[in-house]
Amino acid sequence: MSMKKLYDTLLAISTGQKSGNLVIIAKEAFSKRAGTCTFDKGELVQATFQQYTGRAAISALLALDTHNVDFNMNFMEFSITVAPHPDIPTIANLIQQIEVRDQPKKPDINLEMEVIQLLVSRVGASAVGKVNAIAQKISPIEQPVAFLDKCMSLIEMTSGKANAEKIFAGLYEKLKNL
Repeated sequence: MSMKKLYDTLLAISTGQKSGNLVIIAKEAFSKRAGTCTFDKGELVQATFQQYTGRAAISALLALDTHNVDFNMNFMEFSITVAPHPDIPTIANLIQQIEVRDQPKKPDINLEMEVIQLLVSRVGASAVGKVNAIAQKISPIEQPVAFLDKCMSLIEMTSGKANAEKIFAGLYEKLKNL
């Protein structure tokens, strides 16, 4: 689950120029974490989450593993008379952080280049053309596992499946750790 529910709520508060408290409860399998964000005319002025306040509270909230968390939120609208916390981010900044956080992660490796380096020592310079042809059909960025599978099949023909799996094991491991 993404933080879409939180994102939508923050956007509504900001757009509606609302004042009040947003109570956030993050339910995990065996625990609950709670926090409060205070808004004044659509701007975030204070935040607490767990034992943190200000920017640290926002960081703790955004660090949650959203795959295992269910968010319950309740906004209570009323006039605010508190001063802003000195290191609190703007609501626009918080919304942007959620957008960035929920974007799909792209591999930090140049998979095509790594495969070429791996294969050049085994099949020679022809590896460049073969890997490029595979990359044109199967994107190493959008479908990295399928790309590796197809590239590994080049080695399987000459070295056997078990040997090809050993050769490509490091690249598959890199994909798992991304």
